[in-house]
Amino acid sequence: MIGRKTILMVSCLLLAACGDRDAPLNPGLPGIVVEQLPLGVSLDTVGRDTNGCFFYSQNGSVFVVTDDLGAPICLP
Repeated sequence: MIGRKTILMVSCLLLAACGDRDAPLNPGLPGIVVEQLPLGVSLDTVGRDTNGCFFYSQNGSVFVVTDDLGAPICLP
C-alpha cells in the first residue's frame, strides 16, 4: 500500500512541474516592463513615478522603461 508521505511527495512534485517557467522574477512588475529592461538591470532598481510610468536606475543614472516604439510604459 502506498503511504501518505509518498502520495504527498508525488503531489508536490506534480504541482511544481506545472509552474509557469516564463513568470517574471519580480511578481510585482508587469511582464511588459520586465521584457523591456536591458540585460543586467536589477529588478530591484525598477520603480514607478507619480504618473504610473516605470523607470530604472543603473550606474547612477535614471532611465524610463519604454516599449518597442520608444513610448514610456505607464499603467494606471
